[in-house]
Amino acid sequence: FGPLISSINILSYENTWKRILSNCESILDVGCGINSPVQFCDVAYSKGIDISAESCGECRRLGLHDEVVNDDVRVMSELERRYDAVIGVEILEYLDKEEGIDLLRKMESWSRKRVVILSVNGSIAGNANPIGDSAIQKSIWKADDFRRLGYSLRGIGGWKHLRDESGVISMQPTWFWNAVSLITQYMLYFLPEQSFQIMAIKNKK
Repeated sequence: FGPLISSINILSYENTWKRILSNCESILDVGCGINSPVQFCDVAYSKGIDISAESCGECRRLGLHDEVVNDDVRVMSELERRYDAVIGVEILEYLDKEEGIDLLRKMESWSRKRVVILSVNGSIAGNANPIGDSAIQKSIWKADDFRRLGYSLRGIGGWKHLRDESGVISMQPTWFWNAVSLITQYMLYFLPEQSFQIMAIKNKK
């Protein structure tokens, strides 16, 4: 029933990305990994950038993007073009705070319409580091951090206390608490401080 519930749930991960990127024809995915939300969206062109050669190879094999580049976004400056949307999923956490802010400024300069960031609300345990260093979280991002930078916020993943630090429902029976998490997703969509993940959005003027 999972795919069916996801398809009809307007606040599911898949449908949230579809809605946020609905008017974007070109997307740049920074730190794209192998599970880009671009897969949920009908776009004319997408490009993924990742520091991991292995991730880039798998991304090409899966056909997630029209173009995949193996590079370190921290040392990139000018791009050959701008994109309607520039997105990043759980990448800021593995940068120092100042590095993360610098990356956000770059992403804003590369975007025509919108920058979208998905960040874990607090700490992480056991997740692979997308930028290739040791798997150590270097910074914690909370709602007020993004608000100070001019981003509007949405809460993703339901109430954060239902999940462990790796994002798995931590209470039994799992099916029941998954349902509770789904209900809290609706309650906390506009209360990101209590959500497992924060989606930060900046629309260009």
